[in-house]
Amino acid sequence: MHKSSRITLLFALAGGILSAGCATSGANNRPLAGDYANYGTIQSIEQVSSGGGSTVAGTLAGAAVGGVIGHQMGSGRGNDVATVAGAVGGAIVGHEIQENAQEQRAGQNSYRIEVRMRRGGMRTFTESDAGNLRVGQEVRIEGDHIQV
Repeated sequence: MHKSSRITLLFALAGGILSAGCATSGANNRPLAGDYANYGTIQSIEQVSSGGGSTVAGTLAGAAVGGVIGHQMGSGRGNDVATVAGAVGGAIVGHEIQENAQEQRAGQNSYRIEVRMRRGGMRTFTESDAGNLRVGQEVRIEGDHIQV
């Protein structure tokens, strides 16, 4: 074999080895066996609203705090009036605080996404944005989040 033929053969072998090492998982960019457990298929996507709710907790908490503060003022009959006034004022303030907090959360929706894992089992994720996720799409799981 000539020297130039050996060099050509050597480069051809080296190129084949390098390209085999750089290969992905083949068609459709499927993962190699080592990553198999981190992949799954989206089974469902459900939008979950975080708005609404009751303002009772804020009202009661405000009334309790206002009543305690009002009770610290005055003496005798004036103490009773201050306690009631503090409770009413606290209830109004507590109600407003709770209502404002709910209004801020009302525009924030999240998505509950169920993924059937390749190794079996289902996992449920809550994401703030479903973005370009679709039912039937294969995804990679990174910690507690879905990656496309």
